[in-house]
Amino acid sequence: MSRFEPEALRTVYDGFAPDYDRSRTLFDNRAQLWMLAERLPSRANVLDAGCGSGRPVLRFFADCGHRVTGTDISSAMLKLASRNVPEAALFEADSAALEFDAESFDLITSFYSLFHLKMKQQEEAFLGFLKLLRPGGVAYFTLACEAYTGEAEFCGTKEFSGVELPYSHTTPEAYRLLFEKTGFVVESMEPLQIGGETMLWVLIRKRP
Repeated sequence: MSRFEPEALRTVYDGFAPDYDRSRTLFDNRAQLWMLAERLPSRANVLDAGCGSGRPVLRFFADCGHRVTGTDISSAMLKLASRNVPEAALFEADSAALEFDAESFDLITSFYSLFHLKMKQQEEAFLGFLKLLRPGGVAYFTLACEAYTGEAEFCGTKEFSGVELPYSHTTPEAYRLLFEKTGFVVESMEPLQIGGETMLWVLIRKRP
């Protein structure tokens, strides 16, 4: 079974959910979360796709008074999220096949998650985000990049916390064209080093 298959990813994350939750303290995303919070109306609807244990994203936005929804492929992660963010609505789901009403969310986030999908599934996830966002809503997420994998384009595995995980990415230029073709306005694409890892962080907006 390919490591990119949902069943394989589910097995991996079910197996090291507690360790992964503890490792999140090594990654300081507070500046990014506050940047996003400043863009939101009061009582916004926020979806975190690939929410993991609910920290930091769901917990942060719940504390800000927003309505939060999380999805993850791992039931073990969702069990942790239900403890960390009991007020969140949580669903077991693949980020490439989310099923919510159209234009339901003001913000969609996906931290350290989408790069586990092959490019075709990433494209499906972006199309899904476009459908689920309200006009003017934004999506903010992490993608892998050359600074992390060592290659301009990559589809393979790398070790994280002693586990071989799948990663896939294209070039920033190709991603930008993909977002624009999908129908988004690209607001920023920047490599950021957080927790000793350099990833590409992307902010895109649905046209009003």
